[in-house]
This record gives sequence, C-alpha cells and structure tokens, in this order.
Amino acid sequence: MFQTNGMREFVFTLSYERGVDTLVDAFINYPDVTALSTTCVATADHMWRVDNLFGPESALDQIEALFVDESRCNECHAVGCDTERSYEVLDRAPTHRILYTHRREIHGCHSIPYLTVEHVGSGVLFETERTGCTYEWTVLMPDDAGVGRLYDAVSAELRDGVTVDLEHVTEHQGWRAGALTATELPHAQREAIKAAVAHGYYETPRECTITELSERLGVARSTLQYRLQRAESQLFAAFVDHVP
Repeated sequence: MFQTNGMREFVFTLSYERGVDTLVDAFINYPDVTALSTTCVATADHMWRVDNLFGPESALDQIEALFVDESRCNECHAVGCDTERSYEVLDRAPTHRILYTHRREIHGCHSIPYLTVEHVGSGVLFETERTGCTYEWTVLMPDDAGVGRLYDAVSAELRDGVTVDLEHVTEHQGWRAGALTATELPHAQREAIKAAVAHGYYETPRECTITELSERLGVARSTLQYRLQRAESQLFAAFVDHVP
C-alpha cells in the first residue's frame, strides 16, 4: 500500500469551444451550474464515478438529460468512443442531482481515466469539476513518474476545438471528497454568499452594505439577509462539526 505523504497531484484543465460537445454547450449556456465528482476510479477495463450537480432546477433538468444519455461519453476529449456505458440518478432535488456512471471496456475510448491507467498505472484517484467551458481534472497518483507521458497522451488525443492547460504537479494538498458543504447550499443561498464575497460584504471594513448588495442583485433586502443568514448558519455548523 502506498503512503499518502508521498502522493502527487496532477491538475490540468480542458477548455472547449462552443459547438464541440453538446454537454459542454449546456454548461456554457448555464454558467451557474457546477458538477463536482465525489468518486472516480478506473482500471484497465472499468470506470466508476459519482457526480454532484448543483444549479437552478430548469438548467439541471436539461443537463441531466444529456448526462444520462447512454449514446454519448461524458469523459471523452477525443473523437469516437466504443464502450458500454450506463448511468443512474442516485438522488434528485430541485437544485441538486447525484449521478452514477459505469463504463465497461474503457480501452475502447481514450478518455482521461483510461490514459491515466495506461501511462501512470493503477492506484490513482480522480476529482473533476465542470463549469462553463472548462473541465478540470485532478489526478492523485503515487508518484509523478508518468506525468509527462500522460500529458503528452492527452494532448495528442485532443479533438478540434479542445485545448489542455497543465495547472500544476505538486505534493498531495488535500482531497475534496466529502467536503462539498458550500456547494450543497440551496442555489439561492449559494449565489447570495458568492455575491457577498465578490462585492466585499465580508471585508473589514465592509465594501458593500446589505442594502447596496440587494440592489445589485435585484433582490429584496429582507430576502437577501435571510438567505445569507441561513447559508452562514449551515456553513458554521458544518465547520464546528469538523473541528476536533
């Protein structure tokens, strides 16, 4: 068994032009939607993953329909895929979906998981984040011996309209799985928190009052204050639960 203190993180981002992939186009059309994987593992023959999707209900309805279409591959960055795929909705709420994916015979498609297993070997884990036109992959691996080969393989397989950027290769800094508290907030509360941070509401001294923020967002002052208080309460409670 390898030790976590020797593991490395390889982070890179795929960027798509509009019109290259129908699922990516949906994320571009709905920039408020975020998809985060909580589990993604692969062998030479199989891949399993669980994704959490957060956003407005109408947007999630359309993206879910594309996501669970078994005629398409959601991990592909190259043209063509000859694998057997199955999807299942594990949980459905108005602003949150949990989707399960199982792919068999992944050697039939040079997806990121397959290329990683091929060039790095077994014992790797993946985290992904989709938003807008970007698809970020974090690969946790025992060492970085195969990073160059993996990056070259990913770059060589890119379809037209897709680019790849290497973010960093570092020592393992911490894993996101199980730490989705902020994104698990209801969509309206999450947007209120994001706007409050962006406009300096939490700075000292404050750069924006609750009234000014409500005017910027076009939301009643009392409604915005309620959303912030509810979001703060959940975030603080989650923080306390994880403090030793």
